[in-house]
Amino acid sequence: MRETADGSQQIVPAMPSNNLDLHAFTAFVVDIADSPQLSPDKLIPDMKKAGANIDWLDEQVWRYVVIPRLREVLIEQRAIPHPLMAYQPPWGPGRVDTFNPYKVIQFHQRLDDLTDAEKVGAADFPSIFNQGPRGELMELHWDKALSARN
Repeated sequence: MRETADGSQQIVPAMPSNNLDLHAFTAFVVDIADSPQLSPDKLIPDMKKAGANIDWLDEQVWRYVVIPRLREVLIEQRAIPHPLMAYQPPWGPGRVDTFNPYKVIQFHQRLDDLTDAEKVGAADFPSIFNQGPRGELMELHWDKALSARN
């Protein structure tokens, strides 16, 4: 942050990110399984180039177990949040749908089981500091006893 437009930049630990785009990141992760970039012939040389110390046995494990299993799991898992994410508009940088993805992932609810009002719930990332006053006024996603101590 900056106190003035021409002031010096200050990093404030625990401030919410205003440029992290979790919707785009999640879409990237669920879509990468089909990409030719997610292949042993592409990844292993890139891993070595980045400094990974991979011996012959490690390379075989990555080539024949880890990377194929990663692709398989990504393909299996993307079917769960995909209908919800396809329905929703992109959340945008600094925003996240705080609970709907968990409804479909953890509670196994189908998109058709949610009301229209429930299907889109994007909100700004909250800061993790000075939450006590906010917790007194609103019902938020954390334990009130913990909030009162902060």
